[in-house]
Amino acid sequence: MQGEKELKFRKLKASEIDVRVAQCSYVGKITNFFKKISVAEILVESASLNEGDSLLFMGETTGVKECVAENIVLHEQVVKQVSKGTYCSMKVDSVLRRGDKLYKMVPADHEDVPKY
Repeated sequence: MQGEKELKFRKLKASEIDVRVAQCSYVGKITNFFKKISVAEILVESASLNEGDSLLFMGETTGVKECVAENIVLHEQVVKQVSKGTYCSMKVDSVLRRGDKLYKMVPADHEDVPKY
């Protein structure tokens, strides 16, 4: 066809490939979601939650949603870290549901990842 460009493929060298190996570490679950203000209440159950962490929310109806932890609120104060066993809240971009699981993506060599 006229005007179409031909795609050319080439083999990549190993040094040209950027591979970031990460695993998902369970953090906790959504205990409440406030739809009008788009805020999730989270029970941190097994690993600490830090500002800047890459997060995955997974649920049956929700599917998989990805975001970065920002503005974590604990007792009406913005904090940088929340330890396990506490409730916190966080503004998110998408609709979540009660019972959705929260995971954080960590490098495979990180201390939070169990060794097999």
